[in-house]
Amino acid sequence: MNNTLQYLVRCLGWDLRHLPERDLAAMPDTVDDATLQGLLESLIVPETWFMRDREPFEFLTSYARRNWLKRAEPCRMLSVPCASGEEPYSIVMALMEAGLPAGMIQVDAVDISCRLLAAARTAIYTGRSFREPGQARHADYFQPLAPDRRQVRPALRAAVRFIRGNAMALDECDELAPRYDAVFCRNLLIYQHHAARRQVWRQLARRLDKGALVFVGHAEMLSLFASSCRPVPHRGAFAYYYQSSEDAAPAPPTPVPSSAGRTEPTLAEARALADAGRLDEAAVMCRKLVERHPLDAAVRLLQGIVLAAAGQMDAAEYCLERALYLDAQSTEALLHLALLKEKRGDGVGAGLLRQRLRRTAGDNCRQTAGDLTGGAA
Repeated sequence: MNNTLQYLVRCLGWDLRHLPERDLAAMPDTVDDATLQGLLESLIVPETWFMRDREPFEFLTSYARRNWLKRAEPCRMLSVPCASGEEPYSIVMALMEAGLPAGMIQVDAVDISCRLLAAARTAIYTGRSFREPGQARHADYFQPLAPDRRQVRPALRAAVRFIRGNAMALDECDELAPRYDAVFCRNLLIYQHHAARRQVWRQLARRLDKGALVFVGHAEMLSLFASSCRPVPHRGAFAYYYQSSEDAAPAPPTPVPSSAGRTEPTLAEARALADAGRLDEAAVMCRKLVERHPLDAAVRLLQGIVLAAAGQMDAAEYCLERALYLDAQSTEALLHLALLKEKRGDGVGAGLLRQRLRRTAGDNCRQTAGDLTGGAA
């Protein structure tokens, strides 16, 4: 491994399996600081938009309305990585919808990309940043500049502070607040190797009080959080309540059940590998399971989730569609497929899946109610 790749692994925590082979092959052996920053800018591919995935922000709004309206101190939020700013500005909008004035909101937004931070500070956005359905209600938060250009209004911009920093070295970032009420670190850990995930989480946890909210990506509900967090019971929020304020030490790696003396893998083993971040091994085991159980929807679903986490979006979409074909009532398959389509910019397809998800969830609830009442009206 050359010196540049060693830097990416050691200092940034990147899991090189997520980089295209052509990028790895073209990596120079050594670079100066300026060239290194240019290299990072070329490798970072931001995929973000306002109110992305919607449910995390819906939950934040409802939680703030219940718990934070009467507090005397500002709500302090952390967004890392913040990319081009859509997420931190969305956090402000969600809190203002809860009833908090902009002056009571402080969002620290961290990213390593100078280019993205410069774009975020201008707060000017075009159509691709408004992919989430139902955003007409947020129109008042923007000033129209041109038919396809809008700028976040000054009051919202004043609530966000953009900071250049490395997620692997947050303890060295003097500009950060000592404590936060919530942290958004969505789709950060998935691209890092296991040791880097532990290091990032340790630094984040030290800045959280008990009960703080932790928002992660849909493929990042990891065993890493098991000993110090409790999942939020809001479907689609992909969030935790932080529980431990003493040590902030992450959970040890999830033990994977041994397959010694047994030739056939199990779904539980594949899921444990995925939870432990061992995506390549999980993908291999899922492939073996598919060969043995080609009509098992649960196997296809896990295979799709693992492939999406590994960045293999075409294969993941195929597997999730197969899972849905095999079990048309699978709300989990509908949710993951909708999220994947949103990530790929297919807002129309994602919207149709979300409509189907709401219908299916409603049907399941009515069926459950009928079962409990013996079918009585």
